[in-house]
Order: sequence, then structure tokens, then C-alpha cells
Amino acid sequence: MWGYVRNNENSHKFSISRTKFFDFGLLLQNQTLALIVNLQQEENGEQSVLVQILPHQAEYLPPGLNLKITLNPNTADSISQEVSARQIDNLIQLEFTEESNQEFKVEVSYQDTVFTQEFIL
Repeated sequence: MWGYVRNNENSHKFSISRTKFFDFGLLLQNQTLALIVNLQQEENGEQSVLVQILPHQAEYLPPGLNLKITLNPNTADSISQEVSARQIDNLIQLEFTEESNQEFKVEVSYQDTVFTQEFIL
């Protein structure tokens, strides 16, 4: 189940949160971005996942920065969802629910540069 989330209030319901910092080098004047993955175990055994991209030291994300999540990458069953930063977005995020032990891939892209991270629930 996919969900678009445009505010940061939903991240408080998640019990596990991990952050990884990265940048696109000179393409974004060495602006550091934070990839935050929040997990919550659901009663039915599935995992709720909220993936967020935030600027680390700037006020806003660069317009056109994309966040793409692919469930079950490298399989025939893969599905993906994508969201792009607008002019004054201070975060972009996607939320989904999936069974444990499933793989998902996070891609953050700006122009022709892509940062990729893979996860297993």
C-alpha cells in the first residue's frame, strides 16, 4: 500500500528510524541531504515504512530532486512510486506497507545523478 506524505508529523508514529547523509557534490554545491528510513511493525506482521529526504543544512530541497521507491527490485513483480521536490519543499517522502523480508530500493536523483540504497525489511 502506497501513500504520499507531505508533512513531518507522520514520522512520530514509527518506532525505528535510521539516517544516512549524502550529497551530489558540485552539482548541488556540496549540499548534504539526509535519507531517513522509519519502520513500524504492524499488528498483522507487515512493516510500515516511511522514507524521507530532507536538506541537512539548507532550508529547502532543490526543485526537481526526485525520490523513487521500488518494491521487489530486480523481479518481475517490481513496482515503484516517485515524488519530486517542488520550489519550497523542505522534505519529500513516500510511505508504504510491505511484508517482512521483502526488498526495496531507494533512488534519489537530481538531473543525471542518482544515489541508490537497497534495503530488506
